[in-house]
Amino acid sequence: MMATTKGFDSVIGDGLIVKWGTLEGNNVRIEGRVESPVNIDGKVLVGDTGVVIGDITAQGVIISGHVVGDVRAHAVSLMATAIVVGNIAAFEFDTQVGCRLNGQVVMKTEVDLVDTNEEIDIPNENTYGTE
Repeated sequence: MMATTKGFDSVIGDGLIVKWGTLEGNNVRIEGRVESPVNIDGKVLVGDTGVVIGDITAQGVIISGHVVGDVRAHAVSLMATAIVVGNIAAFEFDTQVGCRLNGQVVMKTEVDLVDTNEEIDIPNENTYGTE
């Protein structure tokens, strides 16, 4: 997926490595490597060459690259080249054939994007059908 920079306030380019507290802002495209939590008010695009090691919180997240961490957003899309190791909490979730997810998806009617310290509540497989 070769996305344009149009619609993105910031671009972390291929070959750039970002390591610090928390990456914040509006509408970020990541083609490089981010080793910190990502807390964005708008949308995050992790491009084909993008790598994020840390949790992502945003209104919308599109992943074509690699993410190691939990993803919390209103809408999450995993493209065919996406590799995610972590859990996903979202109101809207879609995938393309070929993406890989090593984690669980929780569909929520409302995703709390403010409390990023809240753990994603994954039901225990032993509790299914016990209601």
